[in-house]
Amino acid sequence: MEQDDDMHGLIEEGRPQDPNGDAHKFYKLLEEAEQPLYVGCESYSNLSFVVNLMHIKGIGTMSIKAFDLGLHYNNIDACNNDCIIYYKEHANAMQCPTCKLSRWKKQGKGSKKKGKKVPWKVLRYFPLTPRLQRLFMSSKTAVDMRWHFKDRVKDGVLRHPADSEAWKSFNQIHESFGMEPGNVRLSLATDGFNPFGNMNLHYSIWPVLIYPYNLPPWMCMKDPYVFITLLIPGPKGPCHDIDVYMRPLIDELRTLWEIGVETYDIYAKQNFQMRAALLWTINDYPAYAYMSGWSTSGKLACQYCASDTSHRRLSHGSKTCYLGHRRFLPSDHVWRNQRSQFDNAREIRLAPKRPSGDDGTPPEPLTGEEVLHMVEDGDRESDAIGVLGLLPKQKFTAALRMLAYEAFAMQVDEIARM
Repeated sequence: MEQDDDMHGLIEEGRPQDPNGDAHKFYKLLEEAEQPLYVGCESYSNLSFVVNLMHIKGIGTMSIKAFDLGLHYNNIDACNNDCIIYYKEHANAMQCPTCKLSRWKKQGKGSKKKGKKVPWKVLRYFPLTPRLQRLFMSSKTAVDMRWHFKDRVKDGVLRHPADSEAWKSFNQIHESFGMEPGNVRLSLATDGFNPFGNMNLHYSIWPVLIYPYNLPPWMCMKDPYVFITLLIPGPKGPCHDIDVYMRPLIDELRTLWEIGVETYDIYAKQNFQMRAALLWTINDYPAYAYMSGWSTSGKLACQYCASDTSHRRLSHGSKTCYLGHRRFLPSDHVWRNQRSQFDNAREIRLAPKRPSGDDGTPPEPLTGEEVLHMVEDGDRESDAIGVLGLLPKQKFTAALRMLAYEAFAMQVDEIARM
């Protein structure tokens, strides 16, 4: 009887299914792309005409409600001092609970916007989920989203993130995730830039980009497959308060990791529960400090050596330099005993140790549990109502690390809200 049930389940799994609601909307748009605007029209299709109208909307004052291409974005007001965004429990607040600053700018006399409430800052949030779903709904990309699982050459050569130890280790830890080729591995990148080019204006806006690494290497870094998810407003960068602006994205990543979303795969002609995991972040060194929560300047700038970072203050240059690289060499290496070629001292120290051993190899990356213990034991600050909590960089570090290491949802939410 059980064998009959299993056989019935396999037949059902392989049977073509009808597209779900989101897929129906997408295919309706594709049909509109083939329909002329009117009989005999050769310049515009229904879809291209709407796209041109959206361009007019962008330079005019038309409402976004007049257009529905299925890829919306949300405007979220933010405190001018980067304390909070007016989101979820603060969505209807009229002032910041931390600094007590009003949500709205004061309008001066003669202002054209007098009587209209204008927020200090506006965060633009572009939901990631529908963009990932469309990679499976499109016949041009659905096959490529399974490339890492089916078509990748597995000869031990590192050509793609799927060949890395991090990817393989993640699949071993989370077997159910790794067995579904439709589950998506992501990378996140962010940095600030001045959108006004060479104009004499000090302004820094921070886009947050997501890269889907299921795609082959000749596609995953190309413009059409790089998704902007957040546009953090200026005029100054968010610095260590970047975790405040990342909250909507973290909430969405949590949902994609823990629950997933029903997605139609046109290649398999099946609906499946797509999940996603954030495996890497890409930053320059200053932005790395904001994203990781570890200061990349000062005495303990190395995120791997941590408190064992070898540093020295130059007496004449007033700069901090980082020596001691010879301690990563084998204990019998000839360079360890050379003095004049280095800092006039023998190197007898071993590399910073992790619990895995003391063989002098570079330290292993910290696990999510180790990071959580570090931030729990670190300095704390009081919030607007006097409750002791974590520093902003501690909150963001713990949230991202715990997402990657499958911590309990309650723990992640507690860290993100504190």
